[in-house]
Amino acid sequence: MNRWSWWDATLFLRRLLYHVLVSFIINPLLSGILILLLSIISFVLTAVFQPFKSSKAHIFALIIDGILVFISALRCITGYSEAALVSVGLGDGTRVLINESLELVEDISLMVMVLIALIAIAAKVIGMLKEKCRHRRCCRKY
Repeated sequence: MNRWSWWDATLFLRRLLYHVLVSFIINPLLSGILILLLSIISFVLTAVFQPFKSSKAHIFALIIDGILVFISALRCITGYSEAALVSVGLGDGTRVLINESLELVEDISLMVMVLIALIAIAAKVIGMLKEKCRHRRCCRKY
């Protein structure tokens, strides 16, 4: 049995908790804080235990977890700014402007995460093709 088989269970549990927090907690500030805590715990566990065989996979996981922490922090700021603006009595226009700005940063962060994932997949495919080519000795330039 693999000594890191428990890591798969933690990934499934993390995914389940994300869905529960997003689906069942109505208060955006509370939801944002809990998701931020879950993201930080996930980042720290990945950094401490280093459950991946490859150092590249470990760095990739830390980058993705770091982006999730960043997006979760933005959710907290969005929830907090919404609550603060309501309590101060500022108009809807100010709230909409702040929330749209934060949503734009979240969208850009998600696009960066997708771009990093695509680059990692492309690098893996190219590595597999190079390895296959070396075994067949079909291409000399690799």
